[in-house]
Amino acid sequence: MKKIFLAPLILSFALVFFTGCAPRGETKTLEEILDLAKTRMTKAELDQDGAVPQNVSILKMSLEKALTEVETKPNEAAVLFVEISDSISTLIPHAGITSRAALNELAKQYRELGTNKSVTSDQVKLIVSRTYHAVASELETTKFTL
Repeated sequence: MKKIFLAPLILSFALVFFTGCAPRGETKTLEEILDLAKTRMTKAELDQDGAVPQNVSILKMSLEKALTEVETKPNEAAVLFVEISDSISTLIPHAGITSRAALNELAKQYRELGTNKSVTSDQVKLIVSRTYHAVASELETTKFTL
């Protein structure tokens, strides 16, 4: 009698355990993540009707430049990472209170990349996509108007 109840119990547990741990379509490539972040940033800029702060436009150009220079000109990329960090730092006082911590952390990470000699393009793609996400989020809410 115990075997009749034990077998379905073990089978049910195994089924729940293995299906609960399986990926549910949440995996995306780094290129897809970057493209989604760029799209969100572009949409946030378009929603501003031309009222995007100049620092944001300069930051966006620097981010695009960082994506291309990390492989071709690593020494210039190191300087560019410090410039991006400084650019983000100028935006922090105007950001909403909830965005400041994320932007501050990104500025620190860019400064660290500026001192690191072995930066890969994947690292840059990831941090650039995180930056696009943070800036787009701010543009969608308080718009750096504080």
